[in-house]
Amino acid sequence: MIELSHVSKTYAPRFGRSARALDDVSLRVAAGEVAGISGPAGAGKSTLISLILGHALATSGSVRVDGIEPRQFVEREGVAYLPQPLTLPSRWRVVDALTRLAILSGVRASETRSRVESVVGLGAESQELLRDLIVKLRAFDRAILIASRDTAELQRLADRVTLLDRGRVRRAGVSRPATPANVETVFHLVLHHGAEHVLGVFPTAISLGRGAYAVRVTLAALNRGLRDLLDRGALLAAVTPAHAAAEVTVVQTLDEVVS
Repeated sequence: MIELSHVSKTYAPRFGRSARALDDVSLRVAAGEVAGISGPAGAGKSTLISLILGHALATSGSVRVDGIEPRQFVEREGVAYLPQPLTLPSRWRVVDALTRLAILSGVRASETRSRVESVVGLGAESQELLRDLIVKLRAFDRAILIASRDTAELQRLADRVTLLDRGRVRRAGVSRPATPANVETVFHLVLHHGAEHVLGVFPTAISLGRGAYAVRVTLAALNRGLRDLLDRGALLAAVTPAHAAAEVTVVQTLDEVVS
């Protein structure tokens, strides 16, 4: 879904010298994958994400998202991006800031006040909500790219981690081995509608609330069950291995997320 091929990015000269942020970087993130990019400050992580978002153009090489130019993809499908730095005027109160951000996000005026009041003062609960969000974002048709300076923490969340240093790939990420087809594994299912059919298809499923279920099955049984659910008119929002939920606690230490 996301593919960079021999990409380099050089910024215009400042004080008589040009700056090369990326140097011959190749990277591929498949649909359904959570990939990590790690490296110290100045490694080129933010530049790489800017290229994927279409905010900047590569000096050489190609960047494609779903086979097309990043800007074309963003305009056609949209991309979610969570940056580390977010600067707001210090004079704004929390409620003021959230109200303005809600307006920019397209929240209806009639819903803005209730939405703002529901999230102010969440404290520790906000961390749990963020963990749940990352778990739900992981889906078979979505690619997620996370950039962080903390390699050890990132390895717990991502399927593979690629290390950048001074704009070059120093270590290419290696994907986790696939789950054996004949081994029972816990999967999380999230349904948009049709949750009433889950227990009929997966009798041992455990409800996690809000249309989410945990099921322990083999891959073959999972595929049969999913087909059965779809035949019954259910609409699936996500199917993910449960290991993603166990590792999502690291999100509070991550710098940038793009999905």
